[in-house]
Amino acid sequence: LYEKENATVMGVVSCDGKGVQGVAVSDGTNVTKTDAFGRYWLPSNITHHEFNFVHISIPSGYEPVQRKGIASTYWAEIDKTASYAQQIDFTLRKVDQSNYTLLVIADSHVMGGYGKFQADDDCTLYRESFLPKWRSYAEQCKAQGPVYGVHAGDMTQSEAWKKYSIANFRDDTTGEFPIFCA
Repeated sequence: LYEKENATVMGVVSCDGKGVQGVAVSDGTNVTKTDAFGRYWLPSNITHHEFNFVHISIPSGYEPVQRKGIASTYWAEIDKTASYAQQIDFTLRKVDQSNYTLLVIADSHVMGGYGKFQADDDCTLYRESFLPKWRSYAEQCKAQGPVYGVHAGDMTQSEAWKKYSIANFRDDTTGEFPIFCA
């Protein structure tokens, strides 16, 4: 992949080793589409926001490769300290989406006792009551086709952000993040 003038982020969106044309790629401010070879270039202002991310809009008939059951490979963090054009690639896989189920949750505000707004046992309740029901329903729906789950925000309270960052949620390397209640 070659650099283009004014591009601070570039990459390839591919499936089975081949570029996927027409995929929208954005940094939240700028939007572009991949070319015939799946390549994109963005003139992202990497110092503009506190957190900088680049993400793709997943085209119909594809889904992102998953990590730990989370479709986190449709976005990536931009290195704000880089002095060069960063290459961020995305990998998709083909999937039959003629019939699928979309499960949506919002405003779980799980704190696990770390804030003044929730009871000490909300993590336990989330882990032992809500998640098993959610997983059971998702398993039942799999017979119909792919099942996608979306958490639309407010997974935790701002009081917990110093202890639980976006990286903790994304990577869950500690097993402590309350949304998963590992």
